[in-house]
Amino acid sequence: MKKALLITLLVLAFPALSYGLDVDAEIKTALLKVSPWNSTKVEVEEIEVPGIEKERFDAIEVRLPNAKAAGKVAFLTVLKRDGKETKTLWGSARIRVYRDALVALRAFKMKSKPSPDDVKLVSVEVRDAPDAVASIDELDGMVVKRPISAGSIIKRDYLKLETVVRKGDRVIVWVEGKSVRVKTAAIASEDGGKGAVITARALSGREISGVITAPGELRVEF
Repeated sequence: MKKALLITLLVLAFPALSYGLDVDAEIKTALLKVSPWNSTKVEVEEIEVPGIEKERFDAIEVRLPNAKAAGKVAFLTVLKRDGKETKTLWGSARIRVYRDALVALRAFKMKSKPSPDDVKLVSVEVRDAPDAVASIDELDGMVVKRPISAGSIIKRDYLKLETVVRKGDRVIVWVEGKSVRVKTAAIASEDGGKGAVITARALSGREISGVITAPGELRVEF
């Protein structure tokens, strides 16, 4: 009789049996599903739902209102049993969002050109480097506009397009259409780097606008 009474007391003391659910794992999975971030780059930590240990449930639904920034977030935990909602509890968790970023393997001086061998790709928290250069492709045509120390995350505002056309330069202009490609010459009206759109004055005096495709070359589409 005493043994039976003890078992009964234990059950009453811990009525929050979640029927085999791993509560933290269920909440984490649910948060990742409703969060606005790419779940492959997100970590969920420090999950807390005060009072959940007192409840009986067999399913969990999470609602994440106004989730715009990572960090400490509040969410609603809807507890269900036999398909019906039984209780709603507020919970909190820390969400860490990660992104790719390039780190300098050596120091860079102004006007130097970073190469793929000079950097490495790492994963960092977005809040630590929201404007970091995220791929080696982004280095194409760029030069350093301020000194960068070894080990630093390379941010986009540390770089600028290398000037490959200067105002007054004579440039080759390729005028391209669906079935025609015409070569002509012009004088650049402004400086620019590869991929930049600049204006130039044709020898006829007409002003044209084109994309810099290489040093001394523009492409104009019509």
